Amino acid sequence: MHPVEELWADLASLPETAYPAGTVPVREHIKGTAFFAGGPGLYVEDPDGPLPPFPFGGVMFVGHNLDAEEPFYARVTSGKAHGDRRWPMRTWANLYKLLDGAHLDPRECFFTNVYVGLLAGSNPVGAYPGAKDPTFTAWCAAFLDRQIALMRPRAIVPLGGASRLYFGWPDREPGTATVAEHTLRYVCLAHPSMHPANVKARGGVDNEIERLRAVTV
Repeated sequence: MHPVEELWADLASLPETAYPAGTVPVREHIKGTAFFAGGPGLYVEDPDGPLPPFPFGGVMFVGHNLDAEEPFYARVTSGKAHGDRRWPMRTWANLYKLLDGAHLDPRECFFTNVYVGLLAGSNPVGAYPGAKDPTFTAWCAAFLDRQIALMRPRAIVPLGGASRLYFGWPDREPGTATVAEHTLRYVCLAHPSMHPANVKARGGVDNEIERLRAVTV
């Protein structure tokens, strides 16, 4: 079984009743490039082909939560994956600028989130309700540790303030940490959905690229 399929199977063991009010499980996956668990979390060049090789020892990018159900399933229905380079959503368009600038091959990366599931409804912006549920939060933390233990990434890159606070790492400055009994490098970057506004006070996109290079080369 492909590692992503193993993770999807693990996620399927979480019953729908465990999802807090205001959240819903992902019931159908995007074919193509998209953050796990909405998609495989891999850079997919052929959405109709087999899953690409899993990037063991690569770089893990960690967002906070995935999307809202209505825009997510609109993407599923359209066949236009979030990260397809022909029509990327803003997060992916700016993320590709970071990867390209840092000379980091997206095939070496796994893209995932702290929390599983989708926001109920149509608005993907705002606090994720699951973050207030201790039982659900504990399950998601254990599941993220499972992903880290499986991948053994050489670096983790939290995207945005909420993800940085989850790990408790300092902003901007690269460092070393041990997570899931695995020692790795890290750097916390601004969330790419809000470039260039989010990076203006951080020295601009070029400085974000240099921070990324510091932990991935």
